[in-house]
Amino acid sequence: MYFIHSGKCKEVRALTFIKKIMPSGKTRLQLPPIGCSNPRNTSRQKVERKFLTLRVLEKGEFFGVGEDLTNTYIIADGWVRIRG
Repeated sequence: MYFIHSGKCKEVRALTFIKKIMPSGKTRLQLPPIGCSNPRNTSRQKVERKFLTLRVLEKGEFFGVGEDLTNTYIIADGWVRIRG
């Protein structure tokens, strides 16, 4: 378990999207199908990775108590002191 003693951190998750090019030329972002761990680029679609801020952790808040942090990053927003 880690406590934010001072400063702010962002909890950010990496998500994979498929950017499809429609026949009209417009684009659409879609999540890959469930179970598809490695989508591939083609002439009509491009795999993109986007980062979504899930929450901002501030002084007195904590993380690392058993939550699933797969593809999740804790990023300092300036100077931060953490106690663990």
